[in-house]
Amino acid sequence: MSKNRYQAKKEEKEILLFSKYKKASNDILVTSLSSSNSMEQLAAARELQLRGGEEVIQLANTFCQSSDYRKRKLGVFILGQISLTSEKEEQAVFDILTKLATEDKSAIVRSTAIESMAHRYNKNNLFSTSLIKHCFMTFNNKSVYARRATAFALSSVNDEKTIPLLVSLCNDKNDEVKNWAAFAINSNKYDTKEIRDCFFEMLSDSNSEMLV
Repeated sequence: MSKNRYQAKKEEKEILLFSKYKKASNDILVTSLSSSNSMEQLAAARELQLRGGEEVIQLANTFCQSSDYRKRKLGVFILGQISLTSEKEEQAVFDILTKLATEDKSAIVRSTAIESMAHRYNKNNLFSTSLIKHCFMTFNNKSVYARRATAFALSSVNDEKTIPLLVSLCNDKNDEVKNWAAFAINSNKYDTKEIRDCFFEMLSDSNSEMLV
């Protein structure tokens, strides 16, 4: 099966799952978070995230403390975009995400936490300094997941001091990392000689599909 056909079938399954879970009770959604099917887990987590509420926030906080990295991943995913009601709650959630993005043993959890930090920044730009500081720590991380998440996070932040990070990410060996870095540059309309040189190299790379 070609990559495009596989992606299309995956997206079709995701749409069906999201539609199914919109009608499900919270109890069914919580049970589905323990499914062996990762797509079902994500669909249930996304619906709980949309519904929000104190019970869901508490569940996500509990998951973030789990010994199971899959639960921690779901916990930080839910906290990334769930509606919060106060600056104090915003700060508490951002602190949890930062801790997991920095200290978690799982690269998947760390990368999801970085992405969720970016989503929280999009809801509250008070976290700009903290997010940028973290990106300086992770742009050259040995984990490709962390580098990709960093490039994604930098697409949310418009600050020219992050340009060197994006130039480095544009030269990454991984195409997804490079593509997200290019997307971040285009989103923020950065333009320097180094960036133009990077884009020229990427356009000359037959294996790269630069995001615009």
